[in-house]
Amino acid sequence: MKKLLCALLCLALMLGTVPVFAEGPVEIEYWFGLGGKLGELFLRLIDEYNASQDKVHVTGIQSASYEVNMQNYMSALAAGTEPACMHSQLSRVPKFQDYLEPLNERYENDKDFKAEDLLAGCLDGMYTEDGTIVGVPLFATTQVMYYRLDAFEGYDIEETFSSWQNLYKVLLEIVRKDEKGNTTFYGWLPMWGGYNWVDTVRGAGGAMFVDEECKTVNFLAPEWVEVMTFFSEAYKNGIMMMNHGGTGWEYWYKNIDDVVQGRAAGYTGSVGDMGDLDFTIVGCHRQPGFGGHEAGNNVDPHMGVISKRVSQEKKDAAWDFLKFLNGDYAQGQISMVGGYAVTRKTALNDPEYAAYCEKNPQMKVAMDAVEHGLKSALDPTGGYVDHAYYDMCDRILLEGMDVIEALTICQEEAQTALDEYWASVE
Repeated sequence: MKKLLCALLCLALMLGTVPVFAEGPVEIEYWFGLGGKLGELFLRLIDEYNASQDKVHVTGIQSASYEVNMQNYMSALAAGTEPACMHSQLSRVPKFQDYLEPLNERYENDKDFKAEDLLAGCLDGMYTEDGTIVGVPLFATTQVMYYRLDAFEGYDIEETFSSWQNLYKVLLEIVRKDEKGNTTFYGWLPMWGGYNWVDTVRGAGGAMFVDEECKTVNFLAPEWVEVMTFFSEAYKNGIMMMNHGGTGWEYWYKNIDDVVQGRAAGYTGSVGDMGDLDFTIVGCHRQPGFGGHEAGNNVDPHMGVISKRVSQEKKDAAWDFLKFLNGDYAQGQISMVGGYAVTRKTALNDPEYAAYCEKNPQMKVAMDAVEHGLKSALDPTGGYVDHAYYDMCDRILLEGMDVIEALTICQEEAQTALDEYWASVE
């Protein structure tokens, strides 16, 4: 009988009907493109996770940037050598969504995860257009307003930042010019690129697309005309200025330097800047609405995603690791080191982070901006629509082109790219 049982067991193993578990922890890789202090933190968190249990061992593979990380992942997909999990953003997901493990059932059935505690702006950002949950939020970025405390001394901050129109009235009083009319102290520095303008247009009740299917662009809508005319006049009047060009994030740091060093009253920037700013000099506030509307800031959560084609035990291991990164302790560490907003309300249950937020109330501003922000407006073409309105903003603000003319060019360029995209996938 024993010989028969052994023979049957061997046959079952050969046929693959009995699971075979490897000895020791499940080995997985986590690929990410974070540098500096945040990159070092993620390596430390990986070590802490590995030390906290013996069922999973994670090896962190660090790339120089988001783009390099994405390129490496796409190459691995082509070769069939993708890692169990990686760092991504929702805006990049359409490029490889078919290769990602849907997480809807894990969100619903894993009682330890408590999806209901995620900040609304982060939870919304985990869903693709077809309702698939593709990631676990790790930290959240959105744009907020940073302002010099001394420049706005004596003004009601809540009233001032309640709308762009109210802010503009104050900026007219704050701006300084020399005897020739040249601005020596600017009112505001929006960030180069397109996100500021999409935020403001959505905060005016507008949108990038006419339809939810994202098949028709909306750049000639009244909201776009009104917003871009408003900022065009602000630039012409020397109230606002925009640093641009250079290498890497050079334009970004110029904005920060101009405000901190007293050349401008404020700028629009990422919540991630909080890790580097001196809040004895600056304060922060949610973005204003426009013309009586609520603020419309886009929330772009960074997430951990799980590869669909790896083994089930690696998927389970990756899920356990990503839950750790989304937990209260790790969330607090990420926020304190990187300046980004946490992704779940319960992060304040971590004593260290709760104490930090009491001393640094700007972090609660970041949480509020994420909680009440809007899901990022996704470009289904992978960047062609985005680049069309980036160019439009440059034509209006940097080249002085007529608003309607620039919006018309943008509408035509973006719609052509959109039509070509949908024709290729339908």
